[in-house]
Amino acid sequence: MPLMSMKDVTKEYKLGKTVVRALRGLDLEIFQGEVVAIMGPSGSGKSTLMHILGALDIPTAGTAMIDGSDLKDMKERQLVTFRGKKVGFVFQTFNLVQTLSALQNVELPMIFQGIAKSERIRKAKDLLTRVGLAERIRHKPNELSGGERQRVSVARSLANDPEIILADEPTGNLDTETGQSILDLLKELSTKDGRTVIIVTHDPEAAAIADRIIQLRDGCVAAVGRHVTEGSKNDPSAVGSASGGAQPDQVPVAKAEESKASSAGKNSEGRHVTEGSKNDPSAAGSASDAKQREQSSAARAEEHDGSSASKTSEGGVAHA
Repeated sequence: MPLMSMKDVTKEYKLGKTVVRALRGLDLEIFQGEVVAIMGPSGSGKSTLMHILGALDIPTAGTAMIDGSDLKDMKERQLVTFRGKKVGFVFQTFNLVQTLSALQNVELPMIFQGIAKSERIRKAKDLLTRVGLAERIRHKPNELSGGERQRVSVARSLANDPEIILADEPTGNLDTETGQSILDLLKELSTKDGRTVIIVTHDPEAAAIADRIIQLRDGCVAAVGRHVTEGSKNDPSAVGSASGGAQPDQVPVAKAEESKASSAGKNSEGRHVTEGSKNDPSAAGSASDAKQREQSSAARAEEHDGSSASKTSEGGVAHA
């Protein structure tokens, strides 16, 4: 049974007299312990879907079930309590309270759940130690690096021991190395803790840690697959297309592997493949021809050098 299930979900917003359909009959299932990446171009419905998965919003039509509960059956107060216990959020911009220390930021979600102060402090210290910030618990956000602030954000997301972690562009404001350390931490929450981790991202490297990659387009699931390439940011076919409007749980993907094999074949035929030659089958052959001409020129040069050396030895001294 899926932990999260969306059936024919539609979400509409009214802007004056205009009705904007952000989601259009979307179907989706996510299972306990999965790492799922949600990708798609701007305007594809990623943020709206994240809000519904995080119980921040409810569908206009259709059914959104989280852990057996239908969001449309809940009052606002029930939704607040539900997401406070079930969902932890990690944001691109960290969303830390600047006047509070790292320890106090991690404590904050527990205050709203009525947890005693002594227990809050103990748990916040444990979580900050887990993310590698045992020595920084008294520091405020402006005294921490970007990576450290995101680690505080991850620790805070775990404060109420949620089953689901929703990460919105978690590496968007980080350098490559720091971003990878955050991705490793998120992956660990799935592999070691059994939590469900959902990453909304434009970054193929962030999506690469996922068990499944879900591509959205125009408010619908366009494709579901296991691999993503640089070119797939705006191309659902790179992770397999859902043909005929179907939205499969898994679509076998061969395109990325075929592309890699093709590129390897081209590189083995010639010495160099330039940026412009990626789509030019003749490029590798041209490089091979160039190599042969280079070898031929080198042979002629050696013959010339041998001839010159012979003449020099016969004359005794060569004058410039």
